[in-house]
Amino acid sequence: MKKIPYLLVAFVCLVACSNKQANSSSSQDDTIEFSSYENEFYSLEYPSHWNVEEDIRDKTDGFEQYEGNDKMTLQKHEVDLLNEDGVSFHIVRSNFHFDLPVDEYANVSILSKGLADAGQYQEAIDYNRQKDPNEYLGYWRNDSIGFSGRRAVLLAFEVVTENNDTLIQKQIVVQNNHGDTFYINSTFHKGDELAEAIGDEIFDSFVIK
Repeated sequence: MKKIPYLLVAFVCLVACSNKQANSSSSQDDTIEFSSYENEFYSLEYPSHWNVEEDIRDKTDGFEQYEGNDKMTLQKHEVDLLNEDGVSFHIVRSNFHFDLPVDEYANVSILSKGLADAGQYQEAIDYNRQKDPNEYLGYWRNDSIGFSGRRAVLLAFEVVTENNDTLIQKQIVVQNNHGDTFYINSTFHKGDELAEAIGDEIFDSFVIK
């Protein structure tokens, strides 16, 4: 368990695939203790007063057609770090297991938010966007960051929720050595530097296996 300064220098905006909204309240403690979380794919450190919620299980209904298809990941993998510090931290493994570079997986995230022309897939994107109450205003990307010893893509989305809250979604897109792709998201209210700093500290603690 470690102690770090609670207010850290947060680097400029970025990320998140998650549609879950951040809570705007933030603790004013000077220091925060961290605990460790680990699964078969990665480990990380998170504030000890937060809770970890996992949804890691085999997919069944609706995925029968993909049995034996090595291009589909048939295990659902989502991890949320639940808190009242203004941060929504969400990790998801991609359903797809294609032999594509991490840049292309980042493009999928951008397309899914309606921020680029999806070509032949536009109709499907538009259909799925109807279920999302958030409005994505724009994005920024950095295609050459280092993350846990791997090259990754960092995305930042500006989002307006159905409650007219403006959020920043930071998303790191990274792959492990087995071809699994992860979207690691930290979402917070725009201008909440404390919440952003906490999310950045968790990013910094990530170790991909």
